[in-house]
Amino acid sequence: MQPFIVTFRFATMPILRGACTLDAVLGGEIARGVGALETAIRMTPLAGTDGVSHGSSLILLDDTGVARTVPVVRKSRSAFYDIDPDRVSRGRRRADRPWAKNLLNRYEARVCEGGAWLGTGRIDEVRELLYPVIGIGKRRQSGWGMIDPESLVLEPVDADPNTWGLVSGPDDPDFATDRVTPRRPLPIETFRRLGGDPLDEVIAVERVRQPYYDPANPPIPAVLPWT
Repeated sequence: MQPFIVTFRFATMPILRGACTLDAVLGGEIARGVGALETAIRMTPLAGTDGVSHGSSLILLDDTGVARTVPVVRKSRSAFYDIDPDRVSRGRRRADRPWAKNLLNRYEARVCEGGAWLGTGRIDEVRELLYPVIGIGKRRQSGWGMIDPESLVLEPVDADPNTWGLVSGPDDPDFATDRVTPRRPLPIETFRRLGGDPLDEVIAVERVRQPYYDPANPPIPAVLPWT
């Protein structure tokens, strides 16, 4: 398992909610091929500590701290069919076609130059999964959060594989911090063992392990990366 950095530029502004961790992105790409996210989680080529993948939350580069409200049009289709009771009573069942209409939603898009992930894993497999990714974040199908494919770079770094992708500290070669800080949501006890002080961090009740969507994966008290 080798520590590495992924960097890229955005071609369009991203609509981001939550941490957008590297393991979530890789797991989603694997699931496209195997068809099951649970299987994809087991196949994710990242190291793990306490069941947490060594893949950081997305780090925004040249982030202005500004979010712009953007409109996104989507088509909503009714899931119900209207049945004509008179025709049913005469033995002729007729269902009208489902209706569809356009809805205008508004989202907050971040103004930033690009992004980075820190991770520890099998670099060749991570590269193979990431290079086909065309966008991240919400409403990718509407063109938001598109990645400039020519800008995506994955390179190894000389860092501690036991902590890289989980926390950053003063001795890190890149993205160093003046104290041990979380790079992704981490269980409080895990963060403390890695040398961090939870009292210095943002603490919230979060799901820190995949599958993030599963209610059986309970949220726990965790330290969060600064955004």
